[in-house]
Amino acid sequence: MQKSKFILKVLFLVSIFLCFPFVVNAEEGKAITIGSVDELLWSIVKTIQYYSLPMMAIALVGLGAKLITSGDDNQTKQSVKSWMIKVLSGGLVIFGASSIANVLKLAVGG
Repeated sequence: MQKSKFILKVLFLVSIFLCFPFVVNAEEGKAITIGSVDELLWSIVKTIQYYSLPMMAIALVGLGAKLITSGDDNQTKQSVKSWMIKVLSGGLVIFGASSIANVLKLAVGG
């Protein structure tokens, strides 16, 4: 039990470092310019997709390890399976966001 908690803590710390990367190629005094709202929204979607994929992979690996080490504990298995479904459905929404946005854009005539 203690070993799986340690592994989850390590995976959590790794995911934090993936979420807050070091700023690369930052120029001091240069303003951020955005061409249009559409460009801003697409850049936000791409950034979320870029950072969520490794986090989802790490979460699924950690949950898979916990599922394998759960043994005969059905309550833990159900909990892990529930979290796996949540992670995968979140990934479906995040990576389907561009398709959803295109459908909404066509619906409103943009």
